[in-house]
Amino acid sequence: MDMAEVRMNSDLEIRAGETRLAQRQKELDRAQALADKNVGAITQVESAQIELELTKLTIEQAKLTHALAKIEFEQAKAMLSRRTVRSPADGLVVSVEIAPGAFVASEQVKIMTISVMDPLHVEVFAPSKFHNKVKVGDILKVSQTSTLNGQYRAKVTVVDQVFDAASGTFGVQLAIDNKDGKIPAGTRCKVEFNVE
Repeated sequence: MDMAEVRMNSDLEIRAGETRLAQRQKELDRAQALADKNVGAITQVESAQIELELTKLTIEQAKLTHALAKIEFEQAKAMLSRRTVRSPADGLVVSVEIAPGAFVASEQVKIMTISVMDPLHVEVFAPSKFHNKVKVGDILKVSQTSTLNGQYRAKVTVVDQVFDAASGTFGVQLAIDNKDGKIPAGTRCKVEFNVE
C-alpha cells in the first residue's frame, strides 16, 4: 500500500513530459522560423512537429499512469482492510493465539483474547434474602478484598431470576466505570447490599 501511495502522489513523469514539451515547442518554433526565412528545410519542421506530438502523447501516457496509480492505491488499501482484524471493543490483549502475518482459516474463531477494562464487570452470588431488594439500575458499593483497598460505586446490570438451590444464592452482575483504566481487573471483591 505504501508503494502504491508513493506512485499515486508522484507527478514526476508528468512534469518531465511537460518540460520536454516546452523544449519541443521551442525547437518547432525555431525550425519554423528558419523555414520561413528559407534557411532551414521543411523536413526539420515536420520532424519537430512529430517530436512535439510524441511528447504530448508521452504526457497523456504519464497522466494515465498517474490515474492508474490512484486506482492501485485504493485497491491496496481495500486489500489491507480485508486483511486487518479489528477488535470489537477497547481493552487489553491478554493472549494471542496466532502470530502476526499468519494465515487464519475461516473455521478458526479465536485469534486473541482481549480483556475489556471499561466498564469493569463484577459478578457476585448473593443470598436469596436480598433478591427482592436488588434491581437493575441500583447503585451498590464494591470493595476490593485483596491487598488493594479500593471502594467503588457500581451499577446493577443483571439480577438473575433463577436461584442456585444448593447454595440458596442468585447471581448479580454490576458495572464500574473505569474510563481511565486505573482500576485493575480480576481482583476479589465484596458487595454491600445496602441499596442507595
